[in-house]
Amino acid sequence: MPTFTKLAADTLPPQFVAAYSLNPENGTTLTVYNYDTYNIYTTTTDANNPYANNDINIKIRLTESITTLTNNGIVPLNDLIILDTTGIDGGNPSNIKSVFYLGSLGPNEFSINYTIIQTSVNSPTTAIPLKIKVRDAAGNETEFDDSFRCFIDRTKPSTPVILSPSAGSWIGPDYPQLSWTEVNEPNISGYYLIFSTCNIVEDFLTNSDRGEQWVSNTILTIWG
Repeated sequence: MPTFTKLAADTLPPQFVAAYSLNPENGTTLTVYNYDTYNIYTTTTDANNPYANNDINIKIRLTESITTLTNNGIVPLNDLIILDTTGIDGGNPSNIKSVFYLGSLGPNEFSINYTIIQTSVNSPTTAIPLKIKVRDAAGNETEFDDSFRCFIDRTKPSTPVILSPSAGSWIGPDYPQLSWTEVNEPNISGYYLIFSTCNIVEDFLTNSDRGEQWVSNTILTIWG
């Protein structure tokens, strides 16, 4: 009599777990956690600034482990977590996605990094969804989770005008008061005050031996 092997079919897709607390400051939702303190991004090319934030760093929690999701590593994890970035960059293939399993740092949690190298999108005041879908090794898929939204701000802010001290004046005492006009544009987080004999800001950013001071979103401070 012939013998038969019974096979079990996997027909249940993985599910997103509502594991996080809502945070409107950085866009964290119940199912998508944002590592950044804010959800405003650009590209380094547009900003011409090495400190520009063009990396989206988020994580999700699933009902399946790395073992069951990838069938013991047979299917690459990067192929199973799918992003729809059409709203952010038109799905530009030159932009980079990487996925990591957090292991002991977060059971059934997966970190997703997406780098925006270039985009024609500029949306500084309207949040755009980054859609996430998960497929397991058997081919079962979730629906797209579009809860995480971010702003793409590629517009350089206008240059503020220094009000005090006036050009050519002597500064004293040791802690002079500085003031300038407000830049009334979206997503302004603060100002860099630069004390330098060089008037090329880009040169200053790569030569930090000169004086600098970061101030939050204000138009008045004391240098010292």
